[in-house]
Amino acid sequence: MTTSIVLSLNNLPVEILHRIFDSLDAKTILFHVKYVCKRLYSTTINYNRYELNFNTICKKTFHQLCSVTYPEKIISLTLSDENQTPGQIELFLSLYCIEQYTRLQSITLMAIKELHLNTILKHTSTAACSLADLVIYCELDSILSDETLLFLSLTIGKNTIRKLDLNLGYTTIHELEWPLNCSVIYLRLTSCLRFQNFCRILSCSPYVENLILRDCIVYDIEEINCLISVNTMYPQVTSLSLNDCDQKMAIIESLLSLTPSLMHLTIVGNSNDLFHGSRWEKFIQTKLLHLNKFQFTFQSNINVNHDLAGLESIIQSFRTPFWIETKQWFVTAMCVQHLSVINLYTINDCASKINFRPNANKITRSTASTKIGQEIMQTVREISLDINEMQVDLTEKAKKSAYCFYNRLTKLRLQIYENWPDGSLGLLSSFIDLSTITDLTLDVNIVENDSSNITTGITALLQQASHIKSLVILSHTLSLHTICSIISHHIKHLQIPVTSIKDMKLILNQFDHLFSVSFTFLCKSIVSITEITELLVTKGIDFTYHLTQFSLNLWLSMNKEEFLNSC
Repeated sequence: MTTSIVLSLNNLPVEILHRIFDSLDAKTILFHVKYVCKRLYSTTINYNRYELNFNTICKKTFHQLCSVTYPEKIISLTLSDENQTPGQIELFLSLYCIEQYTRLQSITLMAIKELHLNTILKHTSTAACSLADLVIYCELDSILSDETLLFLSLTIGKNTIRKLDLNLGYTTIHELEWPLNCSVIYLRLTSCLRFQNFCRILSCSPYVENLILRDCIVYDIEEINCLISVNTMYPQVTSLSLNDCDQKMAIIESLLSLTPSLMHLTIVGNSNDLFHGSRWEKFIQTKLLHLNKFQFTFQSNINVNHDLAGLESIIQSFRTPFWIETKQWFVTAMCVQHLSVINLYTINDCASKINFRPNANKITRSTASTKIGQEIMQTVREISLDINEMQVDLTEKAKKSAYCFYNRLTKLRLQIYENWPDGSLGLLSSFIDLSTITDLTLDVNIVENDSSNITTGITALLQQASHIKSLVILSHTLSLHTICSIISHHIKHLQIPVTSIKDMKLILNQFDHLFSVSFTFLCKSIVSITEITELLVTKGIDFTYHLTQFSLNLWLSMNKEEFLNSC
């Protein structure tokens, strides 16, 4: 006779419960799981792998999480001074001692000011913690001091570092002394980078396998040729991504010739001479013998007719056995009516952000012989489209299967310059999984008298896309009353244009559920910050803020009832 064993959370070993906790965020563990029963309560107390991600968090939740967690049990920390959480990093450093976080394995710092970066790096450069992941995105106008750069160099030089993602603002990478024998495996740089610095970094980083460069690499071909003549190679790099690359083919060839072990190459570029398949074929066959995955998106004003014959002339050099049979790398050429640019891209588009055009206005030619079903686009995270321009597909009743399907989109920007066309929501949902969208931007420019059906359309969109948390309004033609009518309760972060203190007070009084508000102005600051702070203090709302000439960003707590409902 066999007996069945009924498993429940209450009788699972602690080790398995802790493994389950590894897949949950700290808020879920500490505000929900902890209070299910006594055993889970004690299990959460003993758990020591908490990950605190304070990006886009409510201010009250921020304080709650910090107050119920012990610094020595935190292995990952994300802090952000971006628009949705202005002043967060300064607040954190004023309330909690960074030196107590002794077990940090991952640190992410977004829009951080130089002063606060100095404080944190001073700790990480000398602490005995096993820091493996470091992500730093400085405030855009940051200029790092020599001391801060020294602390950063010492931190990068730790033999535990495996992932490094840097954007140093106005500070260029060549000002940073790159440590010898750097242990980084994954390296992402968003900065202007001279070719000499590129070589120096790779020479000092013998373990780098995955390298991502954005807006990088120099234009000095003489410098490149001089360095290449030394015959130095960097075989440790097996994956390379060049994003926002404006370089000519000759410079890209020189760069790639130094990384002969590449297995995966991604390029997002803007140059006419990148469109030549025969040149790519010859180069890959002689210099990149191990390459098995090549993704690219090229855009240029190349001089060909914007018709099927013109597009065919572009992709003809990609129809050889090398592309079609050996590698099976298929490409598509596309042009859009009334636009001068032509796009050439691999079938699996590698761009994370695209401008979407209606099929009726597009002409495409592909080296793929057939299309089976609806193509799934998993790399695209952000789409911008003109909802009125899409009406041409509604009018011509374009087949829904003709669209690619975007199932991992998180950001959607809609441009609305006329009325909301009937059937638009159905068309959007035919090629976008609306349930994955968290950020919606509305760029509206219409006469206020024509706004009624736009309000109805946007309200229906927000009801269907129920996971949207951030709403950005880029309209100075819609009345504040109209804007308020579309702000649903699940919106937590709001950016909105205002013309007066009265407008700001109306928003703050009417929407108590917001985590953050960004008010934008057409002209220089219209804000008397005293009036706003007095209002928030009167309402019992804790807050921090960042005021510029053209915006006021507020990070807000909620009243007790709203906070309990959000937990």
